[in-house]
Amino acid sequence: MDLILLRHGEAEDATGPADDAARHLTDDGRKKLARSLSQLSLLLDEKKELVIWTIPLIRARETAEILRDSLAARDFSVPDDLPQHEFIAAGDWPSFVQAAKTLGPATSLVLVGHEPYWGHWSQRLCNCLLPFKKGAVACFDFDPFTWDPLGNGQAIWKGQGQLQWFVQPKILKKMRP
Repeated sequence: MDLILLRHGEAEDATGPADDAARHLTDDGRKKLARSLSQLSLLLDEKKELVIWTIPLIRARETAEILRDSLAARDFSVPDDLPQHEFIAAGDWPSFVQAAKTLGPATSLVLVGHEPYWGHWSQRLCNCLLPFKKGAVACFDFDPFTWDPLGNGQAIWKGQGQLQWFVQPKILKKMRP
């Protein structure tokens, strides 16, 4: 499976901790994402089923919608549904792995989320803390079944993901077929 981590775009400033989940993308953030994410189709495997999951933050949902619309405009087969998962927002790796096991190996799973979790998850996958700027995206070859059971429902990560590519948004928008 391709596991693709996409950090949300530039969001409005927070006026306080209580309103973090309600922050929208800025107009400039939307424009930058639309320019860069349309190029993502050049890196995706068209033979794999595309699945997009997002965290339940407005700015992440808006980023996922821009991704879906940008890929659809390039005649890429995209899902209508953009499920939101709290376990991704919380950085709950074991819950994510359990959910990923429900998908087939011929899947490109795009997770739209935020820092610091994408940095932590990239380190878990390939022993490298990737610097996810807003709109950055990374792809890993990932097998959710490479876990050793410890008993009591616990398991440890047996293998590692293989980093396929990592692109910051400025480079992504410059890519051409």
